[in-house]
Amino acid sequence: MIEQTLMNGRIGIKQRHCETCSQCCRLLSIDALQKPAGEWCKHCEPGAEGCTIYQKRPEECSTFHCDWRLSEHLGSEWFPQKSKLIVVSNSAANRIDIHVDPNTPTRWREEPYFSQIKLWSVLGAEHQKQVIVYIKNRAIVVLPNKEVDLGHFGPTDHVVIGEKQSFEGREWCAYVVPIDQIPFDERDRLVKKQANGRDV
Repeated sequence: MIEQTLMNGRIGIKQRHCETCSQCCRLLSIDALQKPAGEWCKHCEPGAEGCTIYQKRPEECSTFHCDWRLSEHLGSEWFPQKSKLIVVSNSAANRIDIHVDPNTPTRWREEPYFSQIKLWSVLGAEHQKQVIVYIKNRAIVVLPNKEVDLGHFGPTDHVVIGEKQSFEGREWCAYVVPIDQIPFDERDRLVKKQANGRDV
């Protein structure tokens, strides 16, 4: 399973600390504070005190831990403050999300990151799991044979990945399904799976 690549080697949040990193306060959206992805939270003082409302921060903040804090499979090079990337294993959506600093939008294509992300996509293709790179509200699906830039990706959009056989072997494609094309009785489930790249 794709998540085993990351999560089987759990080290626990007590063994890795955020230190001066506050990248989650910037790269991720925070619904409770109406904070969009890719912008600093107004309550964050990066490199100083960090969160100024730490004791009263929203639940989506207090319960969040990036994969670097949880998995020994992500080395020091993946420390978000250094890599400018936040990796989140989204188990509810069967997906690995990589959130990228908009000031370095191609960082995920650099090594040692890109080869690892592509490996996750290969493992994911075998287990019906997705690997998606987010740059603010822009989504890029990473497939074994290519990357598909979906452009603007809203909280009610849903990614569908398909596979087909060609003369060159297996091929994958990805596209967005808007909310109005999702059956009514599945909307909440699908929307929740996609919301903000987090488990909700």
